[in-house]
Parts: sequence; structure tokens; C-alpha cells
Amino acid sequence: MRILIISNLFPPDVLGGYEILCEQVATRLHGEGHLMAVLTTGNAQTEDSPYPVFRKLDLFLPFSHSAHYARARRFITTRKNYAATATCIKPFKPDIIFIWSQLRLTVGSALAAEKSGIPVARGK
Repeated sequence: MRILIISNLFPPDVLGGYEILCEQVATRLHGEGHLMAVLTTGNAQTEDSPYPVFRKLDLFLPFSHSAHYARARRFITTRKNYAATATCIKPFKPDIIFIWSQLRLTVGSALAAEKSGIPVARGK
């Protein structure tokens, strides 16, 4: 099965443990024979990853800044992340899209995933 994971952060970019769990799940699914890809934020290199990690998404506000509404920034980030997600989905052709944390990512990626017609699973 081809699985695309979308997450706000992914190692080596970590804030807590959720991103590490995401990587562990992706690696385990890959080890079980699934074709994996991850779409996330950041500029970090993941050269040792056994599956592609596309760092094409943006946070509307870095986690190093205190949260505030930032309406215009959210709108711009939503549009950019929607386009980046749609662009990633098309060539990878996943069988399912697994949405992880969207905190500060905006709804752009989730909207593109849902509009693609591909089944979407959401973590809680």
C-alpha cells in the first residue's frame, strides 16, 4: 500500500514526542512493505530515511514564537500548503493519506487531501 503521511513536524525537527512517534510509525509501516512518503515542514536533511521526506510545507508561525491569530499569515500559509500538498499527492499516488498533527500548519494540507478523493485517516 502507498501511504502519504502529512505532519507539521518530523525528525530531526522535534518539539516533543509526537513527531518521534510519527517517524516510528512511518518506519514500521515501511518495514512491513508499504511504500511510504512524508510531507512536512522544515529544512532539515533526512538522508538516512528509507522513504522520501518532502519538506514542502510551512508553519504559519514558528513554535519559537508565542501563538497569536495572524489572520493574513494563516491565509497565505493555507493556500501555499494546499498547493504543495496537491502537488505531492499527484505523483506519489497514495492509496491512503494519514494526517498527523496540523498544529500551526493550517487546514490547507488536510483540505487538499480530502479534495483528492483519496481516503484520509486522521490521528487524534
